[in-house]
Amino acid sequence: MITTALLAEARRLCSVAGLSQEVFTDGLLEAAVGRRGKALGLQPEAFLSRLRSDTIEQRKLVEELLVRESWFWRDVRPFEWFSGWLREEGWPARGALRVLSAPCANGEEAYSILLAALHIGVKASAIHVDALDLSLRGLKLARAGRYRSRALRSLPEELRATYFAELPDGTFQLDPRCVSGVRFERANLAETGAVARGAPYDVIFCRNLLIYLDTSTRGRLLAEITASLTPGGALVLGHAEAALVSDLPLTAVPDGSSFAFLRRRATEAQRPLRPVSVTAAGKRLRPSVQSPRPQAEVTGPVAPQGTAASEARALADAGRYREAMEVAESLRLREPGVADHEYLVGLLHSALGDAGAARRAYQRALYLDPSHGPSREQLSLLLDSSGEAERAARLRRRLPNREGAI
Repeated sequence: MITTALLAEARRLCSVAGLSQEVFTDGLLEAAVGRRGKALGLQPEAFLSRLRSDTIEQRKLVEELLVRESWFWRDVRPFEWFSGWLREEGWPARGALRVLSAPCANGEEAYSILLAALHIGVKASAIHVDALDLSLRGLKLARAGRYRSRALRSLPEELRATYFAELPDGTFQLDPRCVSGVRFERANLAETGAVARGAPYDVIFCRNLLIYLDTSTRGRLLAEITASLTPGGALVLGHAEAALVSDLPLTAVPDGSSFAFLRRRATEAQRPLRPVSVTAAGKRLRPSVQSPRPQAEVTGPVAPQGTAASEARALADAGRYREAMEVAESLRLREPGVADHEYLVGLLHSALGDAGAARRAYQRALYLDPSHGPSREQLSLLLDSSGEAERAARLRRRLPNREGAI
């Protein structure tokens, strides 16, 4: 049983880490505390004493609350945009490129950044990638550069064949030259200066962290990130975080599905930006296997077709999510009982940051069509983020056309 004092200590540690109490509810805290106490074999009072005095255990409890799963080329579109932007900006011949991945989880995003730059012609000696994360365990895995097939499921086959070697046990080892091309470091991004000490950066990837932070920590971190970007530099956020930067000197790129922003130069007014090609090395990189749809990506063959659906997708790609939602809801009511329509509504709720409504939409889609893989994938991600790892795992096991984890 979790005591009141133990729960209060867990809340205090979340506050120190800058985590939002609105996101990390008592239920999530109790589950995390219960798992750590069970792992140590300690009763609540003994675990409370340990937690108050052991900084390593404090870190482990906070890590227990965080969703650690990531994969190469996650969500696809941000990396396609990044590759195209590098080419448009002339980086292969422009000189040094400095990029930050924070948080970097187990290294998949940081290495994806490096591979994207190498593939369009940036020399290894010209790119510097920093990767920050709170988890020592995650950083250890990242530095090893060894991954199961599941982590490579969205990676374009060309990159997979070029930079990875399959080992006898079925895992994949990243080229050691790429492993040495990323500098991994432990950092608590809630602490002032964690980002700034490595600045300036030409590009910063900070995806799916801000939504977990309290208001004051989020505002401070966003200000520090923006100040750490070079003028004209790019910031890539998660799908639910795009609305958080409206008061900052950042201009959204016209591709609404990459969730990228450019820092305005001192003399530059806020103005529309020209579209950027999504090709790399002269051609679009295709995922090596069927990958899950990005959480706010509403284009592609799995989204419902037709005039209304096309209109909703176009509005969403322009970042006009509420207008897109009106169109999608009208379509759902006009043509009830269609799983694809429910899935589209779920994607738009995710883009607007309403995880509860997105979850219900995906559940309706699966009620209508239990084999609807995209809805199952998105629902599993939402379950993961709410601490329901076992339910998420059960959903993934029933996904079609998926590579099995080793």
